[in-house]
Amino acid sequence: MPRGLDTTAYARRPLAWLIGRCAPDPIAEVSRRERRWLIVYGVVLGGGTIACLTVFVTITLPVAATLVLRSARALTSSHSLDATAVLALLATVQLLWLRAWWRRHGHRFRSGRTPRATHQS
Repeated sequence: MPRGLDTTAYARRPLAWLIGRCAPDPIAEVSRRERRWLIVYGVVLGGGTIACLTVFVTITLPVAATLVLRSARALTSSHSLDATAVLALLATVQLLWLRAWWRRHGHRFRSGRTPRATHQS
């Protein structure tokens, strides 16, 4: 596998094509057999990403919004301790996720560019 091959770049290539940007084929240099499996992996990666985003938008986001709104309303009632606990738990989970995301992707924002993968086989 050539140095700097990024399967995510290959998976994003159809999106670039849809908006009118013709990106070079990032897997053009690999053998035909390996290219076939990279294409399969790209399809699985894209499908998994779409599935995860769909679950987030249709399940996670509405449930979290409902919990936050109900807890915020309950802060002024006799259930304020429960509401505070729920809000603290939700905030902690979101902060942990944000920290993990920033550790993985924050370099893209600090340097102002998206680095290419540098894996070697």
